[in-house]
Amino acid sequence: RSELQLVEDINIIRMVICEVLQPVLQVNQPIYMCFQLQLQEVGGSLSEFDVFLLLTLLKVSVFESQSILDIVDKLMDEGALSSSLLCATLEKYREIIDSETISQLAVHLVVHRGGSWSFKMVPYFFREYSEIRPQLMNSLLVSLTEPNCAKRVGLVILKLAQESPQVLETSCTALEESLYEAHHYLSVD
Repeated sequence: RSELQLVEDINIIRMVICEVLQPVLQVNQPIYMCFQLQLQEVGGSLSEFDVFLLLTLLKVSVFESQSILDIVDKLMDEGALSSSLLCATLEKYREIIDSETISQLAVHLVVHRGGSWSFKMVPYFFREYSEIRPQLMNSLLVSLTEPNCAKRVGLVILKLAQESPQVLETSCTALEESLYEAHHYLSVD
Protein backbone atom coordinates (compact mmCIF):
# COMPACT_ATOMS: atom_id res chain seq x y z
CA ARG A 1 0.00 0.00 0.00
CA SER A 2 1.14 3.52 -0.75
CA GLU A 3 2.10 6.04 1.91
CA LEU A 4 -1.05 8.06 1.11
CA GLN A 5 -3.29 5.04 1.64
CA LEU A 6 -1.51 4.31 4.90
CA VAL A 7 -2.18 7.87 6.08
CA GLU A 8 -5.84 7.46 5.13
CA ASP A 9 -6.07 4.19 7.07
CA ILE A 10 -4.63 5.78 10.20
CA ASN A 11 -6.94 8.78 9.88
CA ILE A 12 -9.97 6.48 9.62
CA ILE A 13 -8.84 4.66 12.75
CA ARG A 14 -8.39 7.97 14.55
CA MET A 15 -11.84 9.13 13.49
CA VAL A 16 -13.49 5.94 14.73
CA ILE A 17 -11.75 6.11 18.09
CA CYS A 18 -12.05 9.84 18.73
CA GLU A 19 -15.63 10.28 17.53
CA VAL A 20 -17.57 7.00 17.58
CA LEU A 21 -15.93 5.58 20.70
CA GLN A 22 -15.56 8.85 22.62
CA PRO A 23 -18.09 7.89 25.36
CA VAL A 24 -16.31 4.57 25.93
CA LEU A 25 -12.93 6.22 26.19
CA GLN A 26 -14.20 8.73 28.76
CA VAL A 27 -14.73 5.85 31.18
CA ASN A 28 -10.99 5.29 31.33
CA GLN A 29 -9.54 8.70 32.16
CA PRO A 30 -5.84 7.94 31.38
CA ILE A 31 -6.70 6.65 27.90
CA TYR A 32 -9.08 9.55 27.31
CA MET A 33 -6.31 12.02 28.23
CA CYS A 34 -3.94 10.36 25.75
CA PHE A 35 -6.43 10.86 22.95
CA GLN A 36 -6.64 14.56 23.79
CA LEU A 37 -2.98 14.99 22.83
CA GLN A 38 -2.25 17.04 19.75
CA LEU A 39 -2.41 14.66 16.77
CA GLN A 40 0.31 15.20 14.22
CA GLU A 41 0.19 14.18 10.59
CA VAL A 42 1.69 10.77 9.91
CA GLY A 43 4.07 11.97 7.22
CA GLY A 44 6.55 9.36 6.11
CA SER A 45 6.51 7.20 9.21
CA LEU A 46 4.37 6.10 12.12
CA SER A 47 4.65 7.76 15.50
CA GLU A 48 4.50 6.02 18.86
CA PHE A 49 1.01 7.44 19.27
CA ASP A 50 -0.16 5.91 15.96
CA VAL A 51 1.05 2.49 17.13
CA PHE A 52 -0.63 3.04 20.48
CA LEU A 53 -3.93 3.73 18.69
CA LEU A 54 -3.68 0.42 16.86
CA LEU A 55 -2.92 -1.52 20.03
CA THR A 56 -5.82 0.17 21.82
CA LEU A 57 -8.19 -1.19 19.16
CA LEU A 58 -7.38 -4.73 20.34
CA LYS A 59 -9.48 -3.94 23.43
CA VAL A 60 -12.46 -2.59 21.50
CA SER A 61 -15.09 -5.29 21.07
CA VAL A 62 -16.52 -3.89 17.83
CA PHE A 63 -13.26 -4.77 16.08
CA GLU A 64 -12.01 -8.26 15.31
CA SER A 65 -8.69 -8.55 17.13
CA GLN A 66 -7.20 -10.58 14.28
CA SER A 67 -8.04 -7.83 11.79
CA ILE A 68 -6.11 -5.34 13.94
CA LEU A 69 -3.18 -7.75 14.14
CA ASP A 70 -3.36 -8.08 10.35
CA ILE A 71 -2.94 -4.29 10.10
CA VAL A 72 0.06 -4.56 12.43
CA ASP A 73 1.49 -7.25 10.13
CA LYS A 74 1.01 -5.07 7.04
CA LEU A 75 2.75 -2.14 8.71
CA MET A 76 5.66 -4.41 9.58
CA ASP A 77 5.82 -5.83 6.06
CA GLU A 78 5.95 -2.30 4.64
CA GLY A 79 8.71 -1.33 7.02
CA ALA A 80 6.54 1.34 8.67
CA LEU A 81 6.60 -0.44 12.04
CA SER A 82 9.98 -1.59 13.35
CA SER A 83 10.74 -3.58 16.48
CA SER A 84 12.44 -0.53 17.99
CA LEU A 85 9.34 1.64 17.39
CA LEU A 86 7.10 -1.05 18.88
CA CYS A 87 9.30 -1.36 21.99
CA ALA A 88 9.42 2.43 22.34
CA THR A 89 5.62 2.56 22.15
CA LEU A 90 5.19 -0.17 24.75
CA GLU A 91 7.59 1.64 27.07
CA LYS A 92 5.96 5.04 26.59
CA TYR A 93 2.43 3.80 27.23
CA ARG A 94 3.34 1.03 29.66
CA GLU A 95 0.95 2.27 32.37
CA ILE A 96 -1.98 2.31 29.95
CA ILE A 97 -1.59 -0.78 27.77
CA ASP A 98 -2.91 -3.73 29.79
CA SER A 99 -1.36 -7.18 30.05
CA GLU A 100 -4.12 -8.83 27.98
CA THR A 101 -3.26 -6.63 25.01
CA ILE A 102 0.45 -7.27 25.53
CA SER A 103 -0.22 -11.01 25.67
CA GLN A 104 -2.23 -10.96 22.43
CA LEU A 105 0.48 -9.03 20.68
CA ALA A 106 3.29 -11.18 22.07
CA VAL A 107 1.65 -14.48 21.07
CA HIS A 108 0.95 -13.13 17.60
CA LEU A 109 4.47 -11.84 16.99
CA VAL A 110 6.41 -14.66 18.62
CA VAL A 111 4.29 -17.70 17.71
CA HIS A 112 2.28 -16.82 14.61
CA ARG A 113 4.27 -14.21 12.74
CA GLY A 114 7.66 -15.75 13.41
CA GLY A 115 10.72 -14.85 11.41
CA SER A 116 13.21 -12.36 12.76
CA TRP A 117 10.48 -10.80 14.89
CA SER A 118 10.39 -13.89 17.09
CA PHE A 119 14.08 -13.56 17.91
CA LYS A 120 13.93 -9.79 18.36
CA MET A 121 10.83 -9.63 20.54
CA VAL A 122 10.64 -12.83 22.59
CA PRO A 123 13.50 -11.89 24.97
CA TYR A 124 11.95 -8.45 25.37
CA PHE A 125 8.51 -9.76 26.27
CA PHE A 126 9.90 -12.31 28.72
CA ARG A 127 12.22 -9.77 30.33
CA GLU A 128 9.79 -6.85 30.60
CA TYR A 129 6.42 -8.55 31.16
CA SER A 130 6.71 -11.36 33.69
CA GLU A 131 2.91 -11.57 34.00
CA ILE A 132 2.50 -12.91 30.45
CA ARG A 133 5.32 -15.49 30.57
CA PRO A 134 3.09 -18.50 31.41
CA GLN A 135 0.65 -17.82 28.57
CA LEU A 136 3.39 -17.05 26.07
CA MET A 137 5.36 -20.16 27.01
CA ASN A 138 2.20 -22.27 26.79
CA SER A 139 1.51 -20.89 23.30
CA LEU A 140 5.07 -21.71 22.26
CA LEU A 141 4.76 -25.26 23.57
CA VAL A 142 1.41 -25.84 21.88
CA SER A 143 2.82 -24.62 18.56
CA LEU A 144 5.59 -27.23 18.82
CA THR A 145 2.97 -29.75 17.69
CA GLU A 146 2.34 -27.85 14.45
CA PRO A 147 4.59 -29.11 11.61
CA ASN A 148 5.10 -25.64 10.14
CA CYS A 149 6.05 -24.09 13.48
CA ALA A 150 8.00 -26.76 15.37
CA LYS A 151 11.52 -25.96 14.14
CA ARG A 152 11.11 -22.19 14.38
CA VAL A 153 9.50 -22.31 17.83
CA GLY A 154 12.18 -24.71 19.06
CA LEU A 155 14.82 -22.17 18.04
CA VAL A 156 12.87 -19.43 19.85
CA ILE A 157 12.82 -21.50 23.07
CA LEU A 158 16.58 -22.06 22.75
CA LYS A 159 17.01 -18.31 22.29
CA LEU A 160 15.10 -17.82 25.53
CA ALA A 161 17.27 -20.41 27.25
CA GLN A 162 20.33 -18.31 26.36
CA GLU A 163 18.68 -15.35 28.07
CA SER A 164 17.72 -17.32 31.16
CA PRO A 165 18.36 -21.02 32.00
CA GLN A 166 15.16 -20.98 34.08
CA VAL A 167 13.12 -20.50 30.91
CA LEU A 168 14.36 -23.79 29.45
CA GLU A 169 13.75 -25.57 32.76
CA THR A 170 10.21 -24.17 32.89
CA SER A 171 9.48 -25.14 29.29
CA CYS A 172 10.78 -28.68 29.82
CA THR A 173 8.66 -29.09 32.95
CA ALA A 174 5.57 -27.77 31.17
CA LEU A 175 6.21 -30.02 28.18
CA GLU A 176 6.65 -33.02 30.45
CA GLU A 177 3.36 -32.24 32.20
CA SER A 178 1.60 -31.86 28.84
CA LEU A 179 2.91 -35.22 27.63
CA TYR A 180 1.86 -36.86 30.89
CA GLU A 181 -1.66 -35.44 30.57
CA ALA A 182 -1.87 -36.55 26.95
CA HIS A 183 -0.70 -40.07 27.86
CA HIS A 184 -3.23 -40.25 30.71
CA TYR A 185 -6.02 -39.06 28.39
CA LEU A 186 -5.16 -41.64 25.72
CA SER A 187 -4.90 -44.41 28.34
CA VAL A 188 -8.32 -43.61 29.76
CA ASP A 189 -9.84 -43.33 26.32
